[in-house]
Amino acid sequence: MEILIKPVSDKCNLDCNYCFYKEIVSERKNQINANMTFHTVENIVKKAFEFNPNYINFGFQGGEPLLIGIEFYKKFIEKVNKYNKNNINIYYSIQTNGTLITKLWGEFLKKYNFLVGISLDGDKEIHNFYRKTKDKNGSFEKVLKSIQILKEYEIDFNILTVITNKNASKGKEIYNFFKKNKFNYLQFIPCINSDKNNINLSPNNYYKFLKNIFDAWYIDILNNKKISIRFFENILGTLIGYQITECGFNGKCIIQNVIEADGRVYPCDFYTYDNNNIGNINEIDFYDIEKNGSEFLNEKDNRNCNTCKYKKICNNGCKKYRVKNKFIYCNTYKKFYDYSIEKFLKLIQKMS
Repeated sequence: MEILIKPVSDKCNLDCNYCFYKEIVSERKNQINANMTFHTVENIVKKAFEFNPNYINFGFQGGEPLLIGIEFYKKFIEKVNKYNKNNINIYYSIQTNGTLITKLWGEFLKKYNFLVGISLDGDKEIHNFYRKTKDKNGSFEKVLKSIQILKEYEIDFNILTVITNKNASKGKEIYNFFKKNKFNYLQFIPCINSDKNNINLSPNNYYKFLKNIFDAWYIDILNNKKISIRFFENILGTLIGYQITECGFNGKCIIQNVIEADGRVYPCDFYTYDNNNIGNINEIDFYDIEKNGSEFLNEKDNRNCNTCKYKKICNNGCKKYRVKNKFIYCNTYKKFYDYSIEKFLKLIQKMS
């Protein structure tokens, strides 16, 4: 069971140009001004265990979720320990902009085995172009200091990089920068969420990025240098026959149980608009959420993909990246798979 919690809603100490979340929040009729209360925490945790899942991954995101402070998370974990009477497996993860991590945070995150996602777009010049503080200063140095703390406490972390038209041509440079710094777990997210000119990633630029970064990654994998790129590993897993839960691969959406600071629930992090609200956790339970989210789950239509030879590893992509039910990166992926598929198959042979 996956639960994605936004304890401070859209509050953030950065002002990134391409932030899709603040654009969504700006369209809401009722803004969320307060942080999550412990009444809401109690309802989330109690009702999660009443749903009787096999496991729970409590993920935290924002805005910037560290703004709420360590005490919130300590009390959250106290509630989890209170209600986990059957001792099911519990996992914690947090996605942060990486500017607020101190040694105190390091001790806490290590103690409770948090998986940490750090937003980092590349080297100093690339990262600071969009990811600035409120006073328009770059955030790169703060992020690197936070990563050093994570390394010091041996905390598992991955890097999440947003790809825009600005950095799409620098795939190899970004990859080599991460490799040099031993950032070995990477995720790359194409930006289509901003309405600002020339930020959204064009299909052609995305193809160039994928090709360039694949070339560098492929050589390293052949030479037994382990660099994990989530997108490429999902491709390998799908080709092998593993069930990949990411909606861009398995042909259907899942309910992410996104819970806002005031308890409002949404099916997906990309769909936290007013018309996607499926209730409030203070008033409904997870059985209601599953029922109320069924319409969202049934919206995905992959019929246009039936004749595509790459349907198995695409399935019309994530519906956030579709216009009139057409995956905007359809031709991008076809070109990329035409270029790379034999090499992926070669890697599978090497692994077997």
